[in-house]
Amino acid sequence: CGWNQFVNLQEYSYDNIFRMSSYGIKYGCIGLLNTDWGDFGHINHPAFSIAGIIYGAAASWNRSDFPDYETINKEISVLEYGDRSGKLLSITGNLAMQDSFGWRTAVYFKERWQGLDNGTLREKMFEEQKHLAEWEDRNAVIEQCSCELKQCMASMAPADRAAVYPYLIAADGMKIFNSIGAVILEHIQGKTDSDKNNRLAEKLETWYYHYRRLWQTVSKESELYRVSEVIFWYADYLRTLV
Repeated sequence: CGWNQFVNLQEYSYDNIFRMSSYGIKYGCIGLLNTDWGDFGHINHPAFSIAGIIYGAAASWNRSDFPDYETINKEISVLEYGDRSGKLLSITGNLAMQDSFGWRTAVYFKERWQGLDNGTLREKMFEEQKHLAEWEDRNAVIEQCSCELKQCMASMAPADRAAVYPYLIAADGMKIFNSIGAVILEHIQGKTDSDKNNRLAEKLETWYYHYRRLWQTVSKESELYRVSEVIFWYADYLRTLV
């Protein structure tokens, strides 16, 4: 459940894998195929799929004793990430749910909706992101999640702490795009603050620098250019709103 997400939707992943594996056991399947889709540029860090991989393994092996969502997350936090507090995956699961202008909607806006009239555009955006107007509250939760992730690092061995950094990068990206969604809504309503928009464009470009460096630690350049096209389009777009 990382498709179009800055952070994988862990709870959706758990529910889907648990349900489908139970069907497989009931009807005598011979195996389980656990997939990880990367459309729209695969914005999420590959390591964010680790929890879903473990859910799939646990669902395959524990036919009659599959742990509940909270329990397995605590166990994964301790065993996989070395987080003695056991809180890491409960935090990242909450973080994943906080977008108000997510990557999918951002790509749709760039590639499909630019020429729409304001009324239709606003309708499309709220169809995709029902919590679009809650961006400030959601950004506050993201900020809290970032603080809690940093607190987890105190419960981790130094060698394990690097696993937290990609989540902090993703959290910053979520906050920036939530803010971009708010700017678009304001512009639709005839309200524009060009200075604020310029600062947001600069923040987006700075974020992408760190995102790109993180990408390069685990992947070749490959189709990173697809992500960069979206990022720099938004930076340019923000600067045109006067």
